[in-house]
Amino acid sequence: MRKKISERLSVLTGGKAHRIKKRLSRYILFVLIVLLIIIGTDFYSLLIIGFLVVGVIMLNIYLSRINAGLLSPKSNLAYNTNLKENNKPRKKIYRDGLGHWCVIKNEGKRFNILHLSDIHIGNGFVSFKKDRVALEAIRQLIHHAQPDLIVVSGDMVYPVPFLSGSGNNLQASRLFAGFMESFEIPWTITFGNHDEEICSWYPLETICEVYEKSRNCLFQRGPEDVTGLSNHFINIINSAGTLNTSLVMLDSHAYIHPFWVLHYDYIREDQVNWYAEKLYALSADYKLNSLPPSLAFFHIPLNEFDDAWELYQRDNQSAEVNYHYGHKVEKVSAPLRRSSLFRKMVDLGSTKGVFVGHDHYNDFSITYRGIRLTYGKSIDYLAYAGIARSSWQRGGTLIEIDENANFEVTPLSLSNIISNK
Repeated sequence: MRKKISERLSVLTGGKAHRIKKRLSRYILFVLIVLLIIIGTDFYSLLIIGFLVVGVIMLNIYLSRINAGLLSPKSNLAYNTNLKENNKPRKKIYRDGLGHWCVIKNEGKRFNILHLSDIHIGNGFVSFKKDRVALEAIRQLIHHAQPDLIVVSGDMVYPVPFLSGSGNNLQASRLFAGFMESFEIPWTITFGNHDEEICSWYPLETICEVYEKSRNCLFQRGPEDVTGLSNHFINIINSAGTLNTSLVMLDSHAYIHPFWVLHYDYIREDQVNWYAEKLYALSADYKLNSLPPSLAFFHIPLNEFDDAWELYQRDNQSAEVNYHYGHKVEKVSAPLRRSSLFRKMVDLGSTKGVFVGHDHYNDFSITYRGIRLTYGKSIDYLAYAGIARSSWQRGGTLIEIDENANFEVTPLSLSNIISNK
């Protein structure tokens, strides 16, 4: 009997029952203390609270597993893609001498990157329906864009129990990765501030394994001596074997302190140095006369996003700023401390575009001091209050790169894609 119960618990928790019990202990204790303060500390109250807490936890684990099964790559939702047959990544990707993943560009065609951000999969009993809608939104965007590469710039999951019904960021990440794998298109991610929360069960080091083990995912956690995880490069290679464009993925981190959730961290100096060193190494390895053209992707916007928008509002004729499209609807939630990354980008002259997420209602694209700063449209149905009822901000961003590394940026509105079918 005990063996059967143990086996059942192992199935429900994905073989991680011992880890889950350990990580839940503090969470359960906190809930018990709060409830005891509210309704009293007598024995029967304690007994009732205990049963309620255990019941909710087991229900959440069970429904999360059901959720994962219904949204697995074997479901119709995941496999109804109708994508081109040439989107088979292992036929056109390899590692170069520097250890970077490389994707070969089709001759005579533009290389299409679909930028997605802020998916916010909860994988809990509260977020079950919203998770399905969010993944269906991604499917619609992929089907429309027919991308050669997909970049997701953070907040793939949302392990906030009181909004999603689960703190299991590992299972949510597995669900998301399994869904993305079904399209058989190369893809990668950078981490956002919600992929690990103070109330989530697993650290990012564990979440990295999900993406590293996904066959089509080109994610690398990055060097151990550089701050953060998900710092990596992906190179786009012309059919002749020459380097077209380098894509820089950076970890913009989360909060300066776990409890200061409105004070965001910044891209550190050692990351900036690593970024510059890698560009010089690429130039030498590919025998270039200058640094390679590059685009950068991360989650939290640089302070310069706000600088650019404010300059445009004050003087839209300024030679330093060029407005392309979009809106600033909410505050630019930039780091409390300014990173040196943008100054380094200007000095080096390699990076011509920066793509971020984080602020779900901002979707503007503006060139500032020679670098195009673009907010990707968000997917989110869960995190922002009332955002499920709004549609204008939801979608993705299509980046098209030609033979000469020139790129065009087009916002993709999900509502327009659906209405035009």
